[in-house]
Amino acid sequence: MNYKYSINSLLEVIPQKEYNSKLQTLIDKLGISKSCFHDWRHITKSEARDIPTSKLMIIADFFNCKMEALINYTIEDLNNR
Repeated sequence: MNYKYSINSLLEVIPQKEYNSKLQTLIDKLGISKSCFHDWRHITKSEARDIPTSKLMIIADFFNCKMEALINYTIEDLNNR
């Protein structure tokens, strides 16, 4: 699938034993529901909706990466939808 954000890739490297607790920690930090987070993980490049920048900053901090590392699209992708 062509997801707009690389969140799933980052979650895949979390060891299975830690996955549920780390996922819940991230959701708590974001202040959103599990279903909202699930929806965000599955936003495709063709969709107009986005994760708010303030929330992307929290996700980037959680994964110790730059916010740009979360983005799987280019301006050209946006112009072609």
